[in-house]
Amino acid sequence: MKEGVLVLALLLGLNGCYPKKVNTSVASTELIALRNMKVTWTTTGDDKNWDSRPVVDVYDRIGRHVGHVDCCDRDHWDKDMVALHDVNVLVTGLTNADLSHGHFNASRLAMGQDTWDYIATVEFDWVDGTHSTFSCTGTNSCSTRW
Repeated sequence: MKEGVLVLALLLGLNGCYPKKVNTSVASTELIALRNMKVTWTTTGDDKNWDSRPVVDVYDRIGRHVGHVDCCDRDHWDKDMVALHDVNVLVTGLTNADLSHGHFNASRLAMGQDTWDYIATVEFDWVDGTHSTFSCTGTNSCSTRW
């Protein structure tokens, strides 16, 4: 009986009636345009004094400076406060290919001895409605690469 099962299995295998692995995952080559960039700061510990100015600089996969924001030097941000601002896009026509890799640096320009603990999150909004986010956390500065 074992020989019959083996012969049947071989015949089925030779006729292509065996399970096959089907690869359904194909990398997309479609270019998606950037709609805008945003940054969110979440104060996690020591607050941001009213005269400190948050700064974020975004760089694309080839190192071009593609986004910048510095703002909010009249705002006091307490612990657990969340602030959202648009990032000025410095290069027109950016796509998901340009931002497939890159990095951003977040810092603060303090007028005094301010120490500020925060999470900075940069978000790319694409014209197809999807989003990409990258975050870092630190005291006074942080950065991340993707």
